[in-house]
Amino acid sequence: MARFTLPRDIYHGKGCLEELKNLKGKKAILVVGGGSMKRQGFLDKAVNYLKEAGMEVQLFEGVEPDPSVETVMKGAEAMRAFGPDWIVAMGGGSPIDAAKAMWAFYEYPDVTFEDLCIPFNFPELRQKAKFAAIPSTSGTATEVTAFSVITDYAKGIKYPLADFNITPDVAIVDSELVEALPAHQVAYTGMDALTHAIEAYVSTLNCAYTDPLAIQAIEMVFDYLPASFKGNMEARAQAKMIRVSPQKARLVVDLVRGKQVKEALGMLEYVNKSATPAIIKVVKSAAQNAVYNEGAEAEKLYIKEIYVDEGPTLKRFAARAKGSGT
Repeated sequence: MARFTLPRDIYHGKGCLEELKNLKGKKAILVVGGGSMKRQGFLDKAVNYLKEAGMEVQLFEGVEPDPSVETVMKGAEAMRAFGPDWIVAMGGGSPIDAAKAMWAFYEYPDVTFEDLCIPFNFPELRQKAKFAAIPSTSGTATEVTAFSVITDYAKGIKYPLADFNITPDVAIVDSELVEALPAHQVAYTGMDALTHAIEAYVSTLNCAYTDPLAIQAIEMVFDYLPASFKGNMEARAQAKMIRVSPQKARLVVDLVRGKQVKEALGMLEYVNKSATPAIIKVVKSAAQNAVYNEGAEAEKLYIKEIYVDEGPTLKRFAARAKGSGT
């Protein structure tokens, strides 16, 4: 049996941030990153919309890039003290990823990262709160996926968390949030979106639901990213809509990046030849780092890159593209 999961509601289009005022609840905690949303005025807008919804609002600010275990624990503690029934995460992938992990520790204080890093092993969420995600870039699409990545800097480990429970209930994709995005960030996040879209298309876990999204996302990157990079706001609004669900293909990459060698080996066996050429470089680099950090066990992972061999991947992608008429 396969499963395809998306948020219950995806609001999109310029000005749709206003949908926050239609959420039903008593308290909302708003999780944000380094300050760009505040500087551009979107944080104040979000707070005011939530207050219009009749909710008491508390901020949790300063989530760093590649959010840490410590930040997650601080956020979960703040949530337990405040008691929100809505968790709203706003910004790039980092605050949204962090808020997803905070959510689990808020509802289940005794759970451990070791428990959660086992794929699809989360306890049942939504006992205390629902989750709304508001992305400010087009890169990770974490607002529509079941994934999160948290870093333990003391141990030098990235924990990839994967469970359908952390798929947001609501995603708000407002193109106004990317209008001030620097050109280099437009390029970086656009190529990130393209990589995820191709991963999804060539995955052995593709299905009739994922293929149309992946193909459309690939086409939209080529149609709108160059003009968006040059400052065309209409093209940037279209690029903001690029959303795919990479499913297990992304999990493989996250496991490798997290140096969780045994889990990565098992998942690579399962997915087998589903990665793209762009990911091959990531696998090699991460595996080399794993060899340095993990020792002999990691050497098996380095050898295992045979499962993402460039030739068969390209042939498979070309064959499927030809068959679909694209």
